Amino acid sequence: MGFGKIFEAQMKSSEKHNYVRYSAFKEMLHSLREKDNLKKDAGARTSFVKDFESEVKRLLRFAASSVEDLWMRIDVIHSELPSDAADPKAQKISLYRIEDIEKSIDDLAQDILSLRLFMMHNRGAFERLSEKYDKLLKDRSIRPAKLETEEFSNKCLEMDRLVETFLVLTSDLYARARRVKNNKDGGDAVWVPPESFQRKTTKYWVKSEDLLKVKFEIVKNLPLLIFGRKQGGNDEKSLSFMASNEESLRDSQKISSVYYDTPDLDVYHNRLLRHDFASLVRVRWYGERDQSSGFPLFVERKVHREFWTGNKSVKERCPVDQQYIEDVLSRERLPPGVTGSDKNGELLTSIQAFMNEKAKKQIPMVRTQYMRSAFQEATSNAVRISIDTELKMIREKDAPRRSGDWCRDMKSPVGPRDIINFPYAVLEVKLQDEPAEWVNRLTEGGMLVAVPKFSKMQNGMALLYPRKLRNSPWWFLPDGKGGFSPATFEE
Repeated sequence: MGFGKIFEAQMKSSEKHNYVRYSAFKEMLHSLREKDNLKKDAGARTSFVKDFESEVKRLLRFAASSVEDLWMRIDVIHSELPSDAADPKAQKISLYRIEDIEKSIDDLAQDILSLRLFMMHNRGAFERLSEKYDKLLKDRSIRPAKLETEEFSNKCLEMDRLVETFLVLTSDLYARARRVKNNKDGGDAVWVPPESFQRKTTKYWVKSEDLLKVKFEIVKNLPLLIFGRKQGGNDEKSLSFMASNEESLRDSQKISSVYYDTPDLDVYHNRLLRHDFASLVRVRWYGERDQSSGFPLFVERKVHREFWTGNKSVKERCPVDQQYIEDVLSRERLPPGVTGSDKNGELLTSIQAFMNEKAKKQIPMVRTQYMRSAFQEATSNAVRISIDTELKMIREKDAPRRSGDWCRDMKSPVGPRDIINFPYAVLEVKLQDEPAEWVNRLTEGGMLVAVPKFSKMQNGMALLYPRKLRNSPWWFLPDGKGGFSPATFEE
């Protein structure tokens, strides 16, 4: 099927008049191609360019109008919804009205996704027409004058950033409606991460084209969790979100982790075979790291427990300032003010013993880096969903370091053999109890593929240190060359 037919099939029947008139422009290009004297007929070429530029401006006006409409709908819904059941406004709104508002939010979410797709499809049409015009001129030995599509492309990039903000605000609206409907407070709650976690985790892969739809499905039932921010948004008295700084909201945060192992990958193999008490240690941080002595790092230990033991796997962590990380993990010292008898001291002492078992010292081996969106009620740890995008696995062993630093200098060039760009988003469902029905609908809806034992660390170790492997990860398949490589989404 040609591009034109695919483009037409993507159109909503009720909105065809808003799309690029692709077929009409193709006919105009055909007419230009039929001209014998196109090289001399500057007027015909100028007329086509003007029509094209006019079409770009028409769609830009439509996009701007559509965005303004979305903002106004968000404002209207936000102004009517109480923050939670304790809000005095909650006594003046009926359950039936809340259900109507939820339907309005559903429609809003769908229109946000539709507008983004509209922009993507039309950008493709403009670029296709520009390429055809450019080829036509070259074929006639006319100096190329590629049609200008940059303004529309920039608008598409702006739309992608705006959709992220709209996702956060839509999550706020659903959270408010859900709290009032279920007679719950918590509108002022800000999540505080626990020091240890005991949850059952299942992992999935998500294709990039389904990512936003999956996120909007999740926020219907579970709000975005943005560290330090109230779920449900603020209650500023300004007339609209556009008058505040809400446009800069982001639904994800950069997370980096450095995993430690022996040069022979003992930790990797124990974790892969899922032995009882199989452990790993990593250092994690949020946002962009600098070399400052007080930069906050977290030393984390994950311990796997077998199902038959009746015990749950656990993750423990404690904060360590960057200036002490080498002392803690390489020299078996504790940070100032921490003793072996307090909680953090006990954890760090236990980690130090594990990292030097059998005289096999563990060193930084793999870094993972990604953007994480988290979904969880601020008042409960019962259900948590995270989605990691832009996932990279990076070699740490023998990597260049800045003087006095403890891990790879990311400002130095990273060669192609030192980095793995993972092709899918990784979604994790973490539960303390049995899954709710909406979780089952999400995981069984066809947009996710389950990869129950997937590990970013193991995937990175296997691809960056293939000669050290005694066993490949469970999601690897024979590559036809005598080795193994990760399965694809379809496999």
